[in-house]
Amino acid sequence: MEVPAGRHELTIANGEGDWLQVKSISVPAYRSSRFPDVDALGIAGDDLMVLWVHDRRSTWRDPYKGPAPSPRRGLRLSVPTASPDAWRVEWWDTFRGVVVRSDAVRPETGALTLSPPDFERDLAARLTRTP
Repeated sequence: MEVPAGRHELTIANGEGDWLQVKSISVPAYRSSRFPDVDALGIAGDDLMVLWVHDRRSTWRDPYKGPAPSPRRGLRLSVPTASPDAWRVEWWDTFRGVVVRSDAVRPETGALTLSPPDFERDLAARLTRTP
């Protein structure tokens, strides 16, 4: 079913009054209305995760031509993990190649909640498990 862009409320109802079983619902092009132009991509192993957070309005040309994108503030990421251990998070400025902040986080209900530093274009994170 096609759902156009914008705010919507989707309702699934059993109009016949019999049993209804929904195995899954997928909304592949969904983007949060709070941060619609931010991508978060990552890859995870048992002891190491690597993330990239990118403002979709930013391109490689920005530093050379055109204004910088508006800073992104107050972003939160939820990263699933099966490990109950703490993780060390290094936030990297990808243009300068330096760590801008380090955090220690513990999972709650199977996920790490990350609060990246403010950024304009993109940033990366390296997470290492610390038993």
